[in-house]
Amino acid sequence: MMTLIQEKISQLQHDYGVSAVLCDLMAHHFEHEPAPLCDLMAHHFEHEPAPGLTRLSSHQLADKWGVPRLEVLEAFLYATRLGILDLAWVVRCPSCRELVVGGVNLQHLKPEATCGCCQIDIEAAFDELVEITFNVNRNIRQYDQPKWRDLYQYWQWYTPHILPFTVPAHTTLTYPLTLTPGAYQLHRAPYIHYTVPIAVTESVSDTVQEIYILNNDEDIVRRDKIFHHAGQLNLNITNESDQPVELMISRYNQYPWVTAAQVASCQIFRDLFATELISEDESFGVQNIVFMFTDIKGSTELYEQLGDSQAYYLVKKHFKILTDKIRRHNGAIVKTIGDAVMATFTVSTDAIQAILAAQQAFDEFNAQEHTRDNIIIKVGAHRGPCIAVTSNDRLDYFGRTVNLAARIQGLSAGQDIVLSQTLYDEPAVRHLISQSAWQTRHFQASLKGIENLYNVVQLTPPKGVMSDE
Repeated sequence: MMTLIQEKISQLQHDYGVSAVLCDLMAHHFEHEPAPLCDLMAHHFEHEPAPGLTRLSSHQLADKWGVPRLEVLEAFLYATRLGILDLAWVVRCPSCRELVVGGVNLQHLKPEATCGCCQIDIEAAFDELVEITFNVNRNIRQYDQPKWRDLYQYWQWYTPHILPFTVPAHTTLTYPLTLTPGAYQLHRAPYIHYTVPIAVTESVSDTVQEIYILNNDEDIVRRDKIFHHAGQLNLNITNESDQPVELMISRYNQYPWVTAAQVASCQIFRDLFATELISEDESFGVQNIVFMFTDIKGSTELYEQLGDSQAYYLVKKHFKILTDKIRRHNGAIVKTIGDAVMATFTVSTDAIQAILAAQQAFDEFNAQEHTRDNIIIKVGAHRGPCIAVTSNDRLDYFGRTVNLAARIQGLSAGQDIVLSQTLYDEPAVRHLISQSAWQTRHFQASLKGIENLYNVVQLTPPKGVMSDE
C-alpha cells in the first residue's frame, strides 16, 4: 500500500471518523493488485504541479501508467470515498468539447445545458456528454486553483494547428485553411480564455467555405455558423481594435475520459456510492448500453427439494459468482429481483465475456460441489438506447431496450445464452463467439408486448465442452 494513502486513511479515521469498513474494503481491493499502482498514485498526488491535481481522468492516467483502466478507476473511487479525492460530474459541449456545467453531486446535474461559447443548447446523453472527473482533496494537499491556460498546457487538451499569426489594427485579412474533422479553438495568443470554437464535421465540402471573425478591444466573436465541413476554408479576420492582435488555432485532443454511463456500470461505484442518484425530476438519455438479465432455472424447486438453508447457500454462491464475473469484465449489477439479476455494460464484448465466464464458473462449481441440484442459470442480453433515472433509491434504467432484454432472457432454457440479433451482429461480438466453443441457432420468437416476431440467437456449448473465459 502506498505510504501517502496509509497516512491519510489513518488521519481521516482519527479526525473525521471514516468508516473502518471502507478502509478494509480498500485494503482488500489492493491486496490482489501490484503495489506500483499505489506508488504511482502517491507520487502523482504529492509531486505533480497544481494543474495535475484537478480534472483527473482515471482512464488517461491508467494509460499513462500502463495499468488497466478498471483498476485505476476503482482505486480512484475508493480514494474518493475515503476523502482523498473529490468526485465531480460535468457536461461537455459536443462542439467545442469544453465543460459547460458541473457539480459535486449527480443529483444537481441537469441534462439540459447551454454552451455560452458556441451558443447552442445541449441535451446531455449519459454515455456521451456527461463526464466524471476527480480532484485531489485540499485536506490532502493544499494548492491554488490553476488557470485555464495552465490546465490546457498541462493536460495538452489542445495542440497548435497553425502557428500564431498577427492581424494589424483596423485591418481585415484572409487566411486560407485546410481543416480535417475535429474540434478547434481560435483564440488570442497567449490568452486561452478569449476563444471562438470551430467545429469541423466528417462530411467534406467541394466548395471553399468562409469563416468570419471580428476582434475588438473586449472580445473576439464569430459572425457565421459554428459547424463547417472538412476541406478548404477561408478565415476572414477583422481587427477593429487600435492594437495589432495575435491569434492562433488549436485542435482539441480527444483524451480517454470516463462517461457517467461507464462509472455507473462499475460495480465498485454502485457499492460505495449508492447515494449518487439522478434528481427524481430528471432523466438522462443513454444512446447505447448493454443489458444482461439472468435467472436461476427452477429456483422454486430448489427451495422445495433442498430446504431453505441449502437452497439459500446455493443462491448466495450464485450471486457471488455473477458479481465477480460481471465486475471483472467492466460491468455492474443494477438490481436483483428475487433470484434474477439485471446488469449493464458499456462494451458489448465485455458483456459476452462476462456471460461466458459465468457459465463456465457455474459448470465448475457444479462439478466440484456434487450437490443434488446444480446452479443452472438462464441468460439474455440486448443492446440499445434507454433513459437513466432514479427509481427505488437506486440509479436505474428504463425503456424498450430494457424490456426487450428481460423478454429475451425469458427465452433461455438454462446453460445457454440468448442474444438479440442486433447485439450478435456487432462484428466484435461475432468474432468473439466464433472463437469460442459455443454453437449458434438463429430463430424468431414472440416476445410479450412486442407486435412482430423478434430475431434472436441462442448460444449453446457442445456436450462436454465448457465455455472459455
